[in-house]
Amino acid sequence: MDAASFAVAANLATALAAMFNAAALAVRRATAVTAARRTAIAVVACVNGGIAVEAAASQAMFAAWRSGAALDAFFAPGAWTAARMPLLAATLAMTALILRRPR
Repeated sequence: MDAASFAVAANLATALAAMFNAAALAVRRATAVTAARRTAIAVVACVNGGIAVEAAASQAMFAAWRSGAALDAFFAPGAWTAARMPLLAATLAMTALILRRPR
């Protein structure tokens, strides 16, 4: 497998696995007994959703680069922020969970 094929496969596998994880966690959240457990499951599901968004953005940028298309749109502040905000928000939510955890 050449490097370009590996990059595509890695992005697609990452996005698919993250979407599967998020969906499975969403189903599991419905049966969680405690509110704390439901919150933790929701946060981990959101992290996986953010990972899927970043993998899709990375794949789109790689495909554009390979086709010779202009990449300026990918680095515009709005697009850049939109691709990274889901994972940032989920990571901050996980940090909040860790910090509020009783010792």
